[in-house]
Amino acid sequence: MFSVYLAVFNYLADTYHRYASSALAAQSFCRNTLGGIFPLVTDAMFTKMTFAGAASFLGGVGVVLTIVPWVLVFYGPMIRARSRFASKTMN
Repeated sequence: MFSVYLAVFNYLADTYHRYASSALAAQSFCRNTLGGIFPLVTDAMFTKMTFAGAASFLGGVGVVLTIVPWVLVFYGPMIRARSRFASKTMN
């Protein structure tokens, strides 16, 4: 999970040169929001899904998120071309 976060962090910093602080602040806000909400739902999740089900669910989410850096590698230029802010720094 942390390596996915770092890959996206580096991608945002390299893509939005001038606007990197805003992009990184938005990413950190999302991470901190999830970090604040997650402890509130884990008790109910582990109770209703049992330990094995909840742990498998979280493992599955982690596996799915490992695709994100590869999406950025292969589709990064197309994503950057659609952005007003990233396209300014591509020149």
